[in-house]
Amino acid sequence: MKYKRYLTLLLVILVLVLGVTALTSAQNIPTVTYTVQPGDTLSKIARQYCTTWQEIYDMNRGIIGDDPSKLEPGTVIYIIPRCGGQPPQCEVTDSGPRMYANGTVNGNVYTAAWGDTLYSIGLRFGVPWQEIAEINGVDKVVSGQQLLIPGLCQAPPAGQSTISIISPPNGASLTSNFDVSGNGAGLFEGNVVVSVKDGNGVIIAQQVATLQGQNVGTGGPGVWSVSFTGVVGQPQSNGTIEAFSPGSPAYDSINIWFSGQ
Repeated sequence: MKYKRYLTLLLVILVLVLGVTALTSAQNIPTVTYTVQPGDTLSKIARQYCTTWQEIYDMNRGIIGDDPSKLEPGTVIYIIPRCGGQPPQCEVTDSGPRMYANGTVNGNVYTAAWGDTLYSIGLRFGVPWQEIAEINGVDKVVSGQQLLIPGLCQAPPAGQSTISIISPPNGASLTSNFDVSGNGAGLFEGNVVVSVKDGNGVIIAQQVATLQGQNVGTGGPGVWSVSFTGVVGQPQSNGTIEAFSPGSPAYDSINIWFSGQ
C-alpha cells in the first residue's frame, strides 16, 4: 500500500514538473503580431511565416472566433515565425502602376486590374512572379483578385497619383443607367477618364470627369463623378468599370454585373 502511495505521489510530481517545463518553454517561444489585411487567409499568412494555418488558429481561436475562414481586416493576431526564427522583413517596395500591373495596393495586398499578369506584377514589386504565384496558390490572375505580396509591409509612398472608385461597390449589379464616383489626388490637370467594359474587355461606354477640390490644380485631393445612361451590356453578364488619368499612372477598376434591366 505504501509503495502504491509513493508511486502515485511520484507520478503527480512528474506531471507537475513536466507541466511547468512546458509552460516555461511556451513562454520562451518568440511571437510576432500581425494585422490582418483585406484578402488574407490563414493559409496565406502561414506561408508567409513558414508555419501552418492550424497553429495560427489554435493560438488565436479566441480572437478569430469559431470559423477560421472568416478573418476581419484590421484584426491583430499572434504568430510564431518559423522562417529562421525571424519575422519577414519589409524589403519590397511598390514602383507604381505599369502596363499589365495597373492594380491598387492596400497594405501588403495587391488587387489586380483587368489585363494584369503575374509576370508584370512581379516586375512592379521586384518579386519573382513564381513566388507570388506560389504564396497565393494561383497560376494566373483575373480582375479584382487579391494577391499577397511577400515582403511588402506598407502601402505605396504618399504623394503619388491616386484614383479610387468609391461607388458603385465592387460586384454591384447595374441597370442601363447608373452613376460612378470616386476620389483622387496628384492627377494631371485633374482629369479622370471612366470606361465601362464588357466581359471581353471592350469599351461600351466612356465619360470624362474633372477632379473637384480646393487644391486639385496643384496635385491636391478631390472627388469626381460621372453619370451613364443607356449603357447596353449583355444581360446577365459580367463587366468592369475602370478609371484612369491621362498623363498619370493612377488607375482603379471594379467588377460589375449587367442586370439587363
